[in-house]
Amino acid sequence: MESKVPPESFTIDDKAGAQEVFLHRKYNNEDIKVSCLFKVQPYPEPPEEGDESEGAPSQLVDMTVKISKGGDDPYLEIRCVTYGEEPVIDHVMYKEVATGVKDLAYEGPQFE
Repeated sequence: MESKVPPESFTIDDKAGAQEVFLHRKYNNEDIKVSCLFKVQPYPEPPEEGDESEGAPSQLVDMTVKISKGGDDPYLEIRCVTYGEEPVIDHVMYKEVATGVKDLAYEGPQFE
Protein backbone atom coordinates (compact mmCIF):
# COMPACT_ATOMS: atom_id res chain seq x y z
CA MET A 1 0.00 0.00 0.00
CA GLU A 2 1.33 3.42 -0.91
CA SER A 3 2.06 5.75 2.00
CA LYS A 4 -0.15 8.84 2.02
CA VAL A 5 -0.46 11.87 4.23
CA PRO A 6 -3.72 11.94 6.24
CA PRO A 7 -6.22 14.74 5.65
CA GLU A 8 -5.35 17.95 7.50
CA SER A 9 -6.06 17.82 11.27
CA PHE A 10 -6.19 13.98 11.34
CA THR A 11 -3.49 11.74 12.78
CA ILE A 12 -2.90 8.33 11.25
CA ASP A 13 -2.21 4.93 12.78
CA ASP A 14 -0.90 2.76 9.94
CA LYS A 15 1.00 -0.46 10.64
CA ALA A 16 3.22 -1.86 7.89
CA GLY A 17 1.56 -4.80 6.13
CA ALA A 18 -1.85 -4.21 7.73
CA GLN A 19 -4.92 -3.74 5.55
CA GLU A 20 -6.60 -1.43 8.08
CA VAL A 21 -5.68 2.21 8.69
CA PHE A 22 -7.04 4.36 11.52
CA LEU A 23 -7.51 8.13 11.45
CA HIS A 24 -8.13 10.17 14.63
CA ARG A 25 -9.23 13.74 15.18
CA LYS A 26 -10.73 15.99 17.86
CA TYR A 27 -13.25 18.60 16.73
CA ASN A 28 -14.54 20.90 19.46
CA ASN A 29 -15.66 18.40 22.14
CA GLU A 30 -16.10 15.50 19.70
CA ASP A 31 -13.77 12.54 19.15
CA ILE A 32 -13.74 11.31 15.57
CA LYS A 33 -12.24 7.92 14.70
CA VAL A 34 -12.21 6.53 11.17
CA SER A 35 -11.34 2.93 10.41
CA CYS A 36 -10.47 2.24 6.75
CA LEU A 37 -10.20 -1.39 5.66
CA PHE A 38 -8.71 -1.86 2.21
CA LYS A 39 -9.85 -4.93 0.24
CA VAL A 40 -9.22 -6.06 -3.30
CA GLN A 41 -12.28 -7.36 -5.13
CA PRO A 42 -10.71 -10.06 -7.37
CA TYR A 43 -13.84 -10.97 -9.31
CA PRO A 44 -15.58 -7.80 -10.48
CA GLU A 45 -18.81 -7.85 -12.41
CA PRO A 46 -18.30 -8.67 -16.11
CA PRO A 47 -17.89 -5.51 -18.18
CA GLU A 48 -20.99 -4.27 -19.95
CA GLU A 49 -20.99 -3.69 -23.68
CA GLY A 50 -19.07 -0.53 -24.48
CA ASP A 51 -17.30 -0.61 -21.09
CA GLU A 52 -13.56 -0.28 -21.59
CA SER A 53 -12.58 -1.94 -18.31
CA GLU A 54 -11.02 -5.36 -18.69
CA GLY A 55 -12.49 -6.83 -15.51
CA ALA A 56 -9.37 -5.95 -13.52
CA PRO A 57 -9.56 -6.28 -9.72
CA SER A 58 -10.89 -3.16 -8.02
CA GLN A 59 -9.99 -1.82 -4.61
CA LEU A 60 -12.80 -1.50 -2.07
CA VAL A 61 -12.43 0.68 1.02
CA ASP A 62 -14.82 -0.16 3.86
CA MET A 63 -14.98 2.74 6.33
CA THR A 64 -16.47 3.08 9.80
CA VAL A 65 -16.70 6.57 11.29
CA LYS A 66 -17.26 6.76 15.04
CA ILE A 67 -18.19 10.15 16.56
CA SER A 68 -18.48 10.57 20.30
CA LYS A 69 -18.65 13.43 22.78
CA GLY A 70 -15.66 11.97 24.63
CA GLY A 71 -15.11 8.39 25.65
CA ASP A 72 -17.01 5.53 24.07
CA ASP A 73 -20.56 5.98 25.36
CA PRO A 74 -22.79 6.90 23.53
CA TYR A 75 -21.59 7.37 19.96
CA LEU A 76 -22.77 7.81 16.39
CA GLU A 77 -21.51 5.21 13.90
CA ILE A 78 -21.51 5.78 10.16
CA ARG A 79 -20.62 2.87 7.87
CA CYS A 80 -19.73 3.58 4.26
CA VAL A 81 -17.90 2.06 1.32
CA THR A 82 -16.07 3.38 -1.72
CA TYR A 83 -14.48 1.90 -4.82
CA GLY A 84 -12.20 4.93 -5.18
CA GLU A 85 -14.99 7.30 -6.10
CA GLU A 86 -17.40 9.12 -3.78
CA PRO A 87 -18.14 7.17 -0.59
CA VAL A 88 -21.63 5.71 -0.25
CA ILE A 89 -23.22 5.64 3.23
CA ASP A 90 -24.42 2.14 4.06
CA HIS A 91 -26.03 2.91 7.42
CA VAL A 92 -26.00 5.28 10.39
CA MET A 93 -26.57 4.05 13.95
CA TYR A 94 -26.67 5.60 17.41
CA LYS A 95 -25.10 3.21 19.93
CA GLU A 96 -24.94 3.06 23.70
CA VAL A 97 -22.27 0.75 25.12
CA ALA A 98 -23.24 0.85 28.82
CA THR A 99 -26.62 -0.77 28.20
CA GLY A 100 -25.27 -3.21 25.63
CA VAL A 101 -25.01 -2.33 21.98
CA LYS A 102 -28.43 -1.15 20.88
CA ASP A 103 -29.36 0.06 17.44
CA LEU A 104 -31.66 3.01 17.98
CA ALA A 105 -33.17 5.66 15.76
CA TYR A 106 -30.84 8.65 16.06
CA GLU A 107 -32.28 11.22 18.46
CA GLY A 108 -29.00 12.28 20.05
CA PRO A 109 -27.00 15.48 20.24
CA GLN A 110 -26.21 17.41 17.08
CA PHE A 111 -22.73 16.66 15.70
CA GLU A 112 -20.90 19.18 13.55
